[in-house]
Amino acid sequence: MRTGFDDCVTVITGDGENGAPSEAPFDRVVVTASARTIPYAWVEQTRDAGRIVVPYSGPECVGALVVLDVADGIAKGRAVDDAFFMPLQGQKQPQSVLQTEHEPDALNRFRITVTATGQDVSLAPAA
Repeated sequence: MRTGFDDCVTVITGDGENGAPSEAPFDRVVVTASARTIPYAWVEQTRDAGRIVVPYSGPECVGALVVLDVADGIAKGRAVDDAFFMPLQGQKQPQSVLQTEHEPDALNRFRITVTATGQDVSLAPAA
């Protein structure tokens, strides 16, 4: 059955940490594996004003669905909900980290910035 969206969606298989440079730039990058470190390749391959949606598995907020907005080679964002996915192949976490519960209100306080030099993760002070 044809949907009429042949030119709107690209499905790519492979090592997701590398992104898909031959298909870039993208308006949206939707990741279906969790990451504790957001690969900068995703930021590089997303247009300005584009968006990256990724399940986050870092110790600051395990199981967070993170939305990042890209501008000038920098992605900034926050957690918007819970999301538990299998990890990217090279980013597995020990069960002790994965079973850690969020700090109170951690989803609302989680902030992340990804640049060419790395990522900065924080939990904003509780209100």
